[in-house]
Amino acid sequence: MAQQTIYQRLVVQERKALGHSEVIAVTATLERLSGELRSAAEASLGNVDDRLVELTTTQTEIEVERQRFPEIEGTLIDLEASAQLDAQSFQFIQSQLYQARISERAAAPYIDVLDPAVGVIPI
Repeated sequence: MAQQTIYQRLVVQERKALGHSEVIAVTATLERLSGELRSAAEASLGNVDDRLVELTTTQTEIEVERQRFPEIEGTLIDLEASAQLDAQSFQFIQSQLYQARISERAAAPYIDVLDPAVGVIPI
């Protein structure tokens, strides 16, 4: 970017001819940098292409392995569904326990124990 600014200053502001030695030097530097940038971009693109091929190959291998074990995939789906159902059941039971504790504490001031239990071990 700095080289482009120098080129513009030399040609536009200072009105130096395209054949002037400073303009030629800046032009050569711009061409060299452009070539280096192009080479770097091509190398980077090559790396991305190589990685894409690797990932595609890996994905294909995974698909082949997955197709070899359809019964395992079915079992996995069943287990995931069961785990989700168990989690929902647990949440429901937890909410019921919470509601029962609230009800118990709300009724506690109105309950009088006439005779304490005898021979019972507290939990």
